[in-house]
Amino acid sequence: MTGDCPKPAATRPNGKISITCERVTARPRTPNLSLMGEWDHRPFVAYLDAAMSAASIRSDAELARLSGIGQQQLSTWRRGVRPSTRLLNKLAPALRVPARDLYRLGGWLPANDRSTPAPAVLPQEIRALVDLYSAPGRTDEQRALIRAHVGVAVSGLRAMFGEADKPSATTRTRRAS
Repeated sequence: MTGDCPKPAATRPNGKISITCERVTARPRTPNLSLMGEWDHRPFVAYLDAAMSAASIRSDAELARLSGIGQQQLSTWRRGVRPSTRLLNKLAPALRVPARDLYRLGGWLPANDRSTPAPAVLPQEIRALVDLYSAPGRTDEQRALIRAHVGVAVSGLRAMFGEADKPSATTRTRRAS
């Protein structure tokens, strides 16, 4: 071992010798592998495309700009290179999807992991409604008004589609009281 580092490279100001080698050896890169075995990138790419469409993101260039991830990196994922969890964490907010879904599709969680159910990618209009409802500073009275309007809209749509109007959870709770 002494042959690897023949002399100290520096002496600290306090007089103690810092044992470092003048020769720097690079550590081998850790391969981007998960413990989940082989990764089929096609479901990830399909989900990525669906989420981009739902978020009205028209291109990888636009997604790269919104997420802070390089466009070339997105391209490598489409060709089958597994994305890192660090980059998936950057991608999730731009797509407005749970990072856990990206982990699962990216091969970092087992496909049968259902500890958090994977919601469908929501259309932009539904996400806008959720954002409106959960906006900071929204009062309980305003939220009640939003729920009432949504209830009326859902009842009207069900009638238009010929579906029976199902009472909502809040309606059932009120009736039981």
